[in-house]
Amino acid sequence: MLHTCLNSTFELPPVEEPDRGKDSEVLDRRQREALYTDTFIALRSLLKTVLLRDLNPDGLQRIFKHIKVWLCSELDHERERAMKTAAEMLDFYLDNLNVKKMGVFHNLGSLLGQLVPRCTDPSLPVRVAAMDCIQILLYVQLGYEG
Repeated sequence: MLHTCLNSTFELPPVEEPDRGKDSEVLDRRQREALYTDTFIALRSLLKTVLLRDLNPDGLQRIFKHIKVWLCSELDHERERAMKTAAEMLDFYLDNLNVKKMGVFHNLGSLLGQLVPRCTDPSLPVRVAAMDCIQILLYVQLGYEG
């Protein structure tokens, strides 16, 4: 289910691209922006709900398993969407961290390994989001250390 939702959403053409839908269904740029915004809000809400059900390092890794494919996309807008989604998931994880139920944050290296290459991405928004993700991950690690 997550795979299908992410594919359907991240593969959407950039908002700037002219709409090539049926003549009766053509949306202007403002309408597309509003539709895209609502779509990404719904996607991130779904991902947060899934993460909340398994709010631990393994649950976070499962979410990233679905996002990481898009972090290496050849298209800037797809990488940007994936990085912004990753940043929001990490921020949500940090905000909902329960220090009393902590174990070990064993997948820090794996997550950093997926994010660090994006710090040199040709797209500035991707680089900025990657740095945000890494900063949040380090705060998560601090939370686990107490």
